[in-house]
Amino acid sequence: QLCRRSQSVPELSAVLKMDDMTVRFALRRLIQIEAIEEDGKEVTYDRTNRKHLRQVYAVVEVSE
Repeated sequence: QLCRRSQSVPELSAVLKMDDMTVRFALRRLIQIEAIEEDGKEVTYDRTNRKHLRQVYAVVEVSE
């Protein structure tokens, strides 16, 4: 279920119930072993209408 769409660090932190630093460490390691990849950026706005740009990550599709 987590792999069906690209997700940002805050989304993954909430779903996995881990702090951001732990998730970022895991993402770096998964990128190194080529299990996931950076999949662009997403733009979100908070309640005060400030813009936030977040990196999103996706699972690499395995080619047979």
